[in-house]
Amino acid sequence: GKGAFLSCDKLKSIELPSTLESIDSFAFSNCYSLSEIKSYNVNPPVLADTVVFHGMSNDIPVHVPKGCKNLYKSAKGWNEFTNIIDDLPVKIIKTVDNKFAGKLSKNFTQGEKVTITNLTVKGFLNAVDFAFLRDSMPQITMLDISEVKLSENKIPDKAFYNENKKSNILLEKVLFPKLTVAIGDSAFKDCTHLSDVCLPAYLNNIGLCAFDGCINISEFKIKNGGSNYYIIDGNVYNTILTSLVLYAPGKKDKIIEIDKPNICSSAFCGCPF
Repeated sequence: GKGAFLSCDKLKSIELPSTLESIDSFAFSNCYSLSEIKSYNVNPPVLADTVVFHGMSNDIPVHVPKGCKNLYKSAKGWNEFTNIIDDLPVKIIKTVDNKFAGKLSKNFTQGEKVTITNLTVKGFLNAVDFAFLRDSMPQITMLDISEVKLSENKIPDKAFYNENKKSNILLEKVLFPKLTVAIGDSAFKDCTHLSDVCLPAYLNNIGLCAFDGCINISEFKIKNGGSNYYIIDGNVYNTILTSLVLYAPGKKDKIIEIDKPNICSSAFCGCPF
């Protein structure tokens, strides 16, 4: 409330919770010993006026959630601080029901776009939505789209790879829609953090270089055994074991004995040897 900590001259540090939405006038005015602020809200709390932090040095460190520095630097009152540091760890979980393919971006605030780490999506997705996830939500580590209806039941080409922009994809795990039948070319190329991949049961086509550069995938799995592919030692073969379809790029093996007569195009794409 107004003047809540007015002239608390022994107050040295404050931590503002992620649920705090606003701060009233004079709340921390004349707290001359205050040397650090930590604000956990991804959206800067609204300051009632410019005297909320009156009398405080503007160069004290203000710690905010990762990815939120620019939001705080542009927010009224917060923009008077010159030492804003976005180093606070944050795990933000959200579930959205996307009613219309191509409109996924409408479900998030600007702050959520740059801070959500665990995202569950229901409803509909198309290539436009995947491009949004790839280019505008850099903190996602876990993506659950198991209840999504995909356009053509396919993960689109270059879903998480943008050849014209060096994206910092932190994605570690994806839960695919169960009716997925195809993963497009270069869909997860250079997703170097991706490690947990369980291919959908109805999958019948894996695009060229779909997992190129995914150096942390040491084994592939298939949901409920699958009907079109077979897993041996974490690698993907066709069901009659005549072709190696995909070798896990994160395997450490340097010498490989291939006893299958056929090796599919790009089977070793991205393998570090």
